[in-house]
Amino acid sequence: MGARGISVFYHLFAVAGWRSIWAEHIGRLRESGLYEACDGIRVSVVYEDESELSQVAQALNAYGKVSLFRRRKLSTPPVIWANPRTRLSDGRLGECETILHMVRYARQRGEAFNYLFLHTKGVTNPPLTKRKNFAYFVQKGLDANASDEQANAFALKELNTIIVDWQDHAAALETASFSYAHSNFFWITGSLLR
Repeated sequence: MGARGISVFYHLFAVAGWRSIWAEHIGRLRESGLYEACDGIRVSVVYEDESELSQVAQALNAYGKVSLFRRRKLSTPPVIWANPRTRLSDGRLGECETILHMVRYARQRGEAFNYLFLHTKGVTNPPLTKRKNFAYFVQKGLDANASDEQANAFALKELNTIIVDWQDHAAALETASFSYAHSNFFWITGSLLR
């Protein structure tokens, strides 16, 4: 794997079925050995109400390497960290806000780390069957007549390969700066983030 450490950043949108997606991801992180190999899993959560935030905190506290590094209520527009007085008018920035904070973190930290970015893919049950990338999942074995719910469940399982095959991705970062899976799940070097 090389001498670089590993940090995991996770964007959690605390609506609908977030619990099962989180459970799937944290399970894969632990089973694959990546949980032990990483220095921590930093979770950024966007939530609709305080009771959901409390449940998120409870779910995260069960794991020593997991920390809630930032939180934002959906109704509060996100800020651009380079200029905190600038608020975006659309509160649904999605996983991009966690990626921006991952960049900021890497700039403060140095280049000696690789980063894995994950998110609660499918939590809002998006119409995957209508998207251009649907064909990718059909090639991987998804039934072409699958419902959106079935397609999202299949995508979640397929995207877990970025966790399960973590050693291959980390090794790829010895000669490349970026290793992409699909649907905004990726590995990246600290130098490229900086």
